Amino acid sequence: MKQILALFTALLLCCGNSTAQAPKIVKLKPAETPVALQQVYINTVTDDREDTGNIGTMRAGITNKIVPVDLSGGAAMAIGQFIGNHTIRPLQADTFSLHILKLQVSESRKGLQEQAELNTTYAFFARGKKIVDYSGNYTARTGADASAYIGKLVSQSVEQVLKEFDSWWGVNRERYGDSGQQEVKVTVLLKNQATDPDHIGYDSNRPLRIDDFSGKPDKLSLALAATYSGFSLQYQLSSDQKSAAATISLLPYFDKNRSWMKPGGQNVYVLQHEQLHFDIAALKTYELATALRNLQYNSATFKEAVDNLQRQYSKEAEALQAAYDEETAHGTQKDRQRQWTERIRAELSSREAAAAD
Repeated sequence: MKQILALFTALLLCCGNSTAQAPKIVKLKPAETPVALQQVYINTVTDDREDTGNIGTMRAGITNKIVPVDLSGGAAMAIGQFIGNHTIRPLQADTFSLHILKLQVSESRKGLQEQAELNTTYAFFARGKKIVDYSGNYTARTGADASAYIGKLVSQSVEQVLKEFDSWWGVNRERYGDSGQQEVKVTVLLKNQATDPDHIGYDSNRPLRIDDFSGKPDKLSLALAATYSGFSLQYQLSSDQKSAAATISLLPYFDKNRSWMKPGGQNVYVLQHEQLHFDIAALKTYELATALRNLQYNSATFKEAVDNLQRQYSKEAEALQAAYDEETAHGTQKDRQRQWTERIRAELSSREAAAAD
């Protein structure tokens, strides 16, 4: 069976806040008797959904206000505790992790009757490799408070998928063998074209321009300009019983909508200072590309190894950006600014050549 996994990791700089309404918490409802598994043991549960803040919405109160809803402790914790407390572990079993790919609940009205609907996709992984996934749709008529019905639907979906996978694995186990330790052949691609229209990919032949800084200036900042830059990392991992291969794409980028210039900073000297911030982001991206090419991978450790390197070089880039601003006093120390420019450009040239090999 072929697997394709994709990870989108971003980015060096991020910030934000939220005033969203706190979700209504529901609890899972266990079956009358524990689930007796024969072939498999689930040791971890991971929530791979893009938004893990809730599992959907329900109607609440006499006004039928739509509110977010979530499981107690979050989906991964709640389902992990449910499996630990309400399944019987066989004496001899293969170990897997369960990944939540989709867990979406909604409540609607059919005439005078309220109805809750749950859509799910669960996947089972062994040693970092996806074995199989299951999708399902579950509905239940609800009363004035749908939370109990939602908890029961989620419990039923977990019970059903565990039973199905346990039975399926007993039949298909021999097809997989011990493929988790396959060496992964890695290709690293450096990109300079961004697909996001708000981003500019790094290209040494295309320096920044003043009109690239389209963000709203921070009136409370003493700075004349601000550059938001970083790198994005994307990978695809494919494997079967015989081989494993991955393609990792890296893009150093400049965020136009978050970068800004005040009228007093719209000049060549300030632009050159900000350009070097973008150069530093590219420099650390090239260093990361080299590190990714030199790392030894197998399919069991690939994801963790890539994630660790991404975090390492993100932190190094942040530290270098801060040191640059501190030592140049945000570009006002012209001698220091010249020294930094010469240093970064020299390192950039050599790192870019090495990363391109």
